[in-house]
Amino acid sequence: MDYNKIASFDVYYYEGYAKAACIIFEITPFERIISSHYAIESSPRKYIPGKFYERELPSLLKVYKKIKEEIDLIIIDGFVSLAKGEKGLGAHFYYRLNKKIPLIGVAKTLFKGAT
Repeated sequence: MDYNKIASFDVYYYEGYAKAACIIFEITPFERIISSHYAIESSPRKYIPGKFYERELPSLLKVYKKIKEEIDLIIIDGFVSLAKGEKGLGAHFYYRLNKKIPLIGVAKTLFKGAT
């Protein structure tokens, strides 16, 4: 499968709110940004280790609903799998999208026991 259009998601936290953002870019015939989208979450949930998806998934889905382009691949800031076969943010996002779009999780911070 060719992955021509890629959507990259992340969520940033501020005092009292969160901002989820997505950039959609194309890699063929050359690299270029196609569009960008964002959504504000006025009352983000607190971080609970092992339950990161509960905090970020609502914001990611809110941004995803704004996308008009057909995308071939998703990249998120977070794990897909955690320890002992538990689902991370990436797996929860993937299943919420009915497993239609391949997803890669790239976490910046180590989660103890993650695979």
